Amino acid sequence: MIFHLNNFAVSFNLDHTPTERNSRKLNINDIPEDTSIDSAFAKTLDRSCFVEPRVMPPEIENAVVRNLRRQKEGRIFPVAVYTCDEDYELENEDNDRLYCSKRKWIGTHPNCMQLEENYGENGEDEEDDEVLLHLALSIRLSETLSVYH
Repeated sequence: MIFHLNNFAVSFNLDHTPTERNSRKLNINDIPEDTSIDSAFAKTLDRSCFVEPRVMPPEIENAVVRNLRRQKEGRIFPVAVYTCDEDYELENEDNDRLYCSKRKWIGTHPNCMQLEENYGENGEDEEDDEVLLHLALSIRLSETLSVYH
């Protein structure tokens, strides 16, 4: 389920009721390993952000955050993974996630930047020009074909 509020979106996995979630044992083999971090960093991570009261990952403008569970060498921890909205991209593709440690979300905060328009020498949008040219050629071709039918 995704909630949108003032250009921010947060997703939650509501597959289980609270009773089912609490009674289910975590099987570490079912949790994907985070290969993007080293063992020393993983040892600093914990699940404290999801102990009541929860500490939600920070909202990043023009991004959606997904809360995932990952593990490294038997240590389980939450990861907040950010995806930029349409027409935005990460400033640095390697900075798409934050990790929980001692009730704080740590790491370099992702930044979603608006994609730049592709403008030509005269300041006009070249992509729009290409679309219009393609449309004009298609119309001309269909007119030519209808003359011969």
